Amino acid sequence: MKQVGERKEDKWVLDHLPELRHYERLAPTASDVQTQVLSAHFMEKSFSNVYGNRVLQVMITTEQFPITELTTPETLITATRDVFKCYRLLYETAGIMHQDIGLNNVMFRRKDGHIHGVLIDYDLVLELQKRDLGPSSKLNRTGSRLYIALDLLDTPPMAHQYRHDLESLYYVLVVLTTGYKNSSLTEDWRYADAKNKSLALYENKFVFIHMHLIPPLSTPFQKLEDIIEGLGLLFQLGYRAQCDARRNARKALQKNLPLPLFNEVTLGGHVDFDEFEAILSQPIDA
Repeated sequence: MKQVGERKEDKWVLDHLPELRHYERLAPTASDVQTQVLSAHFMEKSFSNVYGNRVLQVMITTEQFPITELTTPETLITATRDVFKCYRLLYETAGIMHQDIGLNNVMFRRKDGHIHGVLIDYDLVLELQKRDLGPSSKLNRTGSRLYIALDLLDTPPMAHQYRHDLESLYYVLVVLTTGYKNSSLTEDWRYADAKNKSLALYENKFVFIHMHLIPPLSTPFQKLEDIIEGLGLLFQLGYRAQCDARRNARKALQKNLPLPLFNEVTLGGHVDFDEFEAILSQPIDA
């Protein structure tokens, strides 16, 4: 992260990252008996798949504001585009994947009279050179489950891909445009009670994606309908293609035929950076 924005052509991204004022890392020491006892207890009880030692990090940054405070379609889509471009640069240039995009990690700041979307919280960032292509660990899913990609709610979850973070950003935009009005979550929002119910959330999200059941947009954000619909269609087509590919793979196994190829990274080419950006960058209706 330290090298991000050092190249002249990448300086713009600094407006979309936390501006660090102080950093301190407080790692457990050999005399930290409580941490050692707790760790040994969980390991003994075979909870190693859901327990991981943590390091306390203290960071002081300049002030950012919750994206829920943006109440116009113009400011909201500007901040969302900023966060997407920031994420893409971090992935393609710095070789890191955020892995924890949710409503609380997408923020904004005001600078020189303009709104700048800011992507924060890099606790779970993954260096691509060190990535493990095995199933995504429960240790890496600490954010709100409402924003976790459908694949990662499955059992077992697949390896984390950048398109999962794009899916999370899509969910953030859906929540903001269908569930919020005047910076507050509406009482009748249909998914408000599904945040922590794993099975129900997976089933609801499966139907939401495959049936393209986007709730009506709140009055202030109806100008963004084409963008929300377009992004949803990307994931609908991609997950349907994935289902078809898995069905064809099962048939091939039964007949001892070569397995058909399918690009899981982009859901068969339906969800990638260029496709996502093309829709996100569409002008909004006047």
